[in-house]
Amino acid sequence: MFRAAAEWCRRLLFERNNNMKKFYSRFRIALITFALGLSSVFMINGSLSFSREVPVTLPQVETTAVFEIITKENWKGFQFVGQGCGGRNKYNGEIWVSGYRTNDWKSVSVSGSSHETTKETINEFNLRIKDASRILEIAEKRAVIENQEGENKSVNIIFFEDRRSLRIIDASKLETAIEFELWLKSHH
Repeated sequence: MFRAAAEWCRRLLFERNNNMKKFYSRFRIALITFALGLSSVFMINGSLSFSREVPVTLPQVETTAVFEIITKENWKGFQFVGQGCGGRNKYNGEIWVSGYRTNDWKSVSVSGSSHETTKETINEFNLRIKDASRILEIAEKRAVIENQEGENKSVNIIFFEDRRSLRIIDASKLETAIEFELWLKSHH
């Protein structure tokens, strides 16, 4: 009886061992096929990038005169550049920011900071004024401050949008910030 049990165990292990050998053999083949297929995609893309070049013959300049290139007319106002949202500022407000540029390539941004309570909003307003390098103007619901970090100066106009959010205009010069505030009020 012991011999029969031992023989049965040996046959079971032998069959299991053969089944595992077949599985691993097939698994290795599948893995190698996958790796070769993946590498061929990168090789084909790499070889096709050279064939994407378009030959262009440019006219030769036969004069040394200076040509004046006229671009679009100067536009007035501000041009939208981009927008981002999400996250929190150092005053723990949820923020968004939109970037603009002037026709002479100066950048200006407007951002918003929202809080859950009016008290938190007032706290951020007061902390921004406290952190300022210089206070240019302060009113009940609006402040104009100047910040300086190293050699970089910026002017911020901070005002209450409603009871739980602030709007902040950030520019490098006071004139640009005020002009943008007026432009923003007329366009929104």
